[in-house]
Amino acid sequence: MPAPAAAAEAGSDAGSDTAQAAAEEGTEDTLVGLRRAEQLLGGLTLAALRWARANDDAFPAPAGKRGTQFLYRLGDLETWAAQRPRAAARLGRSGPGTD
Repeated sequence: MPAPAAAAEAGSDAGSDTAQAAAEEGTEDTLVGLRRAEQLLGGLTLAALRWARANDDAFPAPAGKRGTQFLYRLGDLETWAAQRPRAAARLGRSGPGTD
């Protein structure tokens, strides 16, 4: 009987691997905490994200919660980060005011 238990365990590992791969891929609807957003967005520290959450009216609203941690849609955070002052220079974009 150990074989079914091993198969069930392998199946649960496969499901968690799929979920983790989707989170690493970072689709727009992926829900992430600020620590994960720091890794995915690049150029923003956790402290900067926390400061913006508390002080920036344009910071996206939470889309969910895991325990006590607020979760945000990755696409919303990417849009917010791209619209920040000096974001165009940081992201290597050209345009008015980025010369």
